Amino acid sequence: MKFVSDRPFADPEVAARKLLEIAHRVQAVQDGRIHIEKINWPFLTDPAIRGTPSEYKAALEFAVAKGWFWRPPQQVRDLLLTIAATQAALITWLRPSCGNKSQ
Repeated sequence: MKFVSDRPFADPEVAARKLLEIAHRVQAVQDGRIHIEKINWPFLTDPAIRGTPSEYKAALEFAVAKGWFWRPPQQVRDLLLTIAATQAALITWLRPSCGNKSQ
């Protein structure tokens, strides 16, 4: 018997792709930088998403490790989307069922 449903963003790759989706909706500031709070706030508070802080941290670490985001040295607030991020997002948009394990 199962009392708790699976978390949709327990898989860091799925959560990282959601961060990419959010990041592509955010308007970048100077030099293509995105303030990190413009990504983490929707991920943590949007009723349709409702990710947890640990899911967010794992997703961000996964995205940085994959080269989707780049964090400039000495910059705590800023992230940069990379070309790899654009390619990964494009693949996700072309295959809408990507990351959805229920299908």
